[in-house]
Amino acid sequence: MNPRNIDGYNPIDWGKTSKDYSAWRPNYPDRFFDALAAFGVGLTGQRILDLGTGVGFLALRFAQQGCDGAGPLS
Repeated sequence: MNPRNIDGYNPIDWGKTSKDYSAWRPNYPDRFFDALAAFGVGLTGQRILDLGTGVGFLALRFAQQGCDGAGPLS
């Protein structure tokens, strides 16, 4: 599959689809954050830069864990 031939070359307007994406995209499982913590990532008080923020799942979870987060839209 050619990644540039998504949906038969029809343009995708993410502004129109982002609501569906955030509603239907699964969040990261708890074990993912447990693994990051085992490597010392996402601990309370850490500053986290999320460059590919997307719908904000990582940024939200890090904030809930007491991190100071930033992303491109912050």
